[in-house]
Amino acid sequence: MNTQSLKCDRFTSLTSISTAVECYMSTRGGAQIDKLLSLSSSCTIEGSESLSGEAIIRGKVCHRAIYLDENGALRTMDYVSDFSTKYSNTLITPTTPLVCVADVVDSEVSTRSDSEIKVTSAICIQVYAILSSEIEILGADESIIQDLDTIQSTCLVGRGSSDLISSEEVSVGENISNILLIENNLVISSSALSRDKVTVNGEVYSTVTYDNDGKVKCKRVTIPFSEEIFVDGAMETDEAFSLGYVKNARINLSGEGQDTTLEVECSISLKTYALRSYSHEVVRDCFSTDHTTTIDSAMIPYGRYLGTITHSERLEGVILSNADAVASTSIRNIYLSSVVADNTNARVEGVVDIDAVYTIDGIYSCSTLEIPFAIDVSSVNIHPHSTLLSRVCVADVMPSIKNGRIEVSIDAFVSIAIFEDDSVLAVKEVSLTDDMPPLPPLMLKRIKPGESMWEVCKQICASSEDILAQNPDLSLPLRENEIVKYYRRLEV
Repeated sequence: MNTQSLKCDRFTSLTSISTAVECYMSTRGGAQIDKLLSLSSSCTIEGSESLSGEAIIRGKVCHRAIYLDENGALRTMDYVSDFSTKYSNTLITPTTPLVCVADVVDSEVSTRSDSEIKVTSAICIQVYAILSSEIEILGADESIIQDLDTIQSTCLVGRGSSDLISSEEVSVGENISNILLIENNLVISSSALSRDKVTVNGEVYSTVTYDNDGKVKCKRVTIPFSEEIFVDGAMETDEAFSLGYVKNARINLSGEGQDTTLEVECSISLKTYALRSYSHEVVRDCFSTDHTTTIDSAMIPYGRYLGTITHSERLEGVILSNADAVASTSIRNIYLSSVVADNTNARVEGVVDIDAVYTIDGIYSCSTLEIPFAIDVSSVNIHPHSTLLSRVCVADVMPSIKNGRIEVSIDAFVSIAIFEDDSVLAVKEVSLTDDMPPLPPLMLKRIKPGESMWEVCKQICASSEDILAQNPDLSLPLRENEIVKYYRRLEV
């Protein structure tokens, strides 16, 4: 009997969870907060621990606040807050891997003191469970008595990408003499599947800091977007998984004074994946005979989740200027351009755009610094044909001035979930050829964990004495995977 063990994974979307994370942010050097201009927050998942019926999900929330101090100077403060939240679902077992995607949907600020603020962030976490099963299947044999099992698995059936431009115009009602900082945060709200396409909906939350005739002010703009992405072979019954980044943002100003309007135009890159769940009945094991049989085999597709790896790396860039001091910085965009898999290695490439506001002889000036990155992450589970779902966030921005040059260091955090699709030739049915005479009725039973003799007798419809008489080597109590053979006597 030619059998093999097959591990299959089913990628299942569970209900999302919302949680609140609180932290306290303090100014550097005890500077007093005269006016808080803006607060931006981003979130990343570090890992999860599955238990019986629940899971502990851990992550980080990265906050960046821009404010004016008691002297009217523009300043920045950063804080990284760790969080841990409990998620309950009956499908989760201690061996269930989870893939989680988190976004900050809102943040509230309250003042605690002249130099400290309290931030409460609302986080939405979408949870995907990897439901694994491992069974023995029959490769090829001459057999007639078959025990069937079901393979349930999820495979990648298609992928697509799209670049789009979305914009939103708002009234400012006052003069804007200079744009200082732009910070963008993209959130995907839904991915709806139809035949051969995925409709991705979401918003870009853009925070614009500007100079109003010597006064630093801030405006928040919400930019909705909706894009149809072609995915060959996708169907309405599939499940979609989408990721997105802001590649670039441009500010267009029009009007003067109270008639001033501000338009934020974002260049967005979207990637989506169509996942399909399969269910196949296959022959798990058989009782071999010398009789001719007909064997129906087929290639069975199945998917496997190979784990999530995380990696942090420091990136650096330089702004050439004659700056006296750095007033403030912001993360304009984090764009992931490609994720390429090789043997045991994945290269994640992209660009981080940093806006910096600095002073030259007491006058504000601003520049945008592009920091390209190519981060290598290694894992024995990575193969050239692996499907890699990756996200990148920045935990901290550290500017410094040396000889008039602004040197910027950032801590980038990369998370990669690894999936792999495969197929196996499996026997789906074994039967007698039409010209063979019928054989005496024979039943074959493989003992499952915890099964008793009483349960076996009930299934076979035979007494324990008859079963033991035909299986003299059978042990009591029954052991898992033992084979019980029973010939039913023919009526003459």
